[in-house]
Amino acid sequence: MELKKHKVISKQLFILYFCTFSMWMLMMTVYPISPIIVESLNTNVSIFGKVLGIGSLVMLLLNIPFGIISDKYGRKPCIILGMFLTLVSTTWIYSTNKAEYFYFAWIIGGIGRGIFLSPAFSTVGDMYNEHSRGKAMGILSSSLGLGSVAGYFTSCYISEIYGWKYIFLIFSLINVAALICAFALTETSKKIANKSAYKSIYECLKTFCNETIILCTVIAILGFTAATGVNFIIPYIAQSNNIPLINISVILIPYEVVGIIGNILIGSVSDKIGRTIPLMYILFTSMLATGLLVVVGKDITGVLIFFSLISFCEGPLIGITTTIVLDVLKKKKSDNIGGSLGLYRTLYSIGSVLGPCIAGILIGRFDYEFSLSVMLILICVAFVVSFFISETSKSLKSTKF
Repeated sequence: MELKKHKVISKQLFILYFCTFSMWMLMMTVYPISPIIVESLNTNVSIFGKVLGIGSLVMLLLNIPFGIISDKYGRKPCIILGMFLTLVSTTWIYSTNKAEYFYFAWIIGGIGRGIFLSPAFSTVGDMYNEHSRGKAMGILSSSLGLGSVAGYFTSCYISEIYGWKYIFLIFSLINVAALICAFALTETSKKIANKSAYKSIYECLKTFCNETIILCTVIAILGFTAATGVNFIIPYIAQSNNIPLINISVILIPYEVVGIIGNILIGSVSDKIGRTIPLMYILFTSMLATGLLVVVGKDITGVLIFFSLISFCEGPLIGITTTIVLDVLKKKKSDNIGGSLGLYRTLYSIGSVLGPCIAGILIGRFDYEFSLSVMLILICVAFVVSFFISETSKSLKSTKF
């Protein structure tokens, strides 16, 4: 099922967007209210943080196997299973008052997200040609940013008025609607059930031995590490300006909004002028914004303006590099799109682990300016590497510097 250029906004994409948005909103909503949950469940903040980390790690590790499974047996069953487990997670969290059950339910949600994500994003590769793939991927990727913004708002305001439990009641109802919608999806995979798991894994690894895919992976890891590292540093700068913790979300929201808009615009532009120029623009903008953050130091107005532009190095960067990887896979006529995309998602997500770790070490030993300078160096390296990416859009001549 491949859609024509004029049918980018389709029922299929709308359903995927709604499901991804609802799932990501749930994941992000717990972070701003974690102190309230810890106190309510009478648990240890250290254990709580580790469980959240385990949930994200499980989500990360399941990208590859369920990408391969979706290649063999179809995208739709994996998407439905992922949504169902997410619904089980939210319902269980709402109904429990014990920390142990909350932890178990949260990890079930992580399993659901891990099962869902690769098949959902692989569906875009199945459906769209090179003339509309960038815009479609940008639209779907923007659901992550919108989910983050919605998660911040709902968690802060609903928990303050009604209590944190009601957030998960509302999300359970939203997930019921998303699960029902998921049944309306049309299967897009070729279903290569006759291929062994060993052969699928081997072909995924073989496909990844491609210069463009390797360079995209390096760029995505460097950029994502820098973006998550800056995200870790900014709240400390805000606290040093005596900004209350509850108001820090106000700083994070413009970041996500710029990322949402950037995802859609850059994806659309890349369909018209190619992938490499928008990729370089993303990295150059992020590089400039990080450099200006170093210059403004603790000036909160400057931080608010320039920090929002660094979001280009998260959602839009992942969106454009994922589109490039899909271009290569489609050009190779690969029947392992789910597995290959799952491997790519797993590798670039290393940045979400490295970023906070590196930033935490840096701000523990050095000042904020030096810590941000290290993140700037990572983006600069990614920018240099982007000059060696070959153009993957068929409508343009392949160029290589």
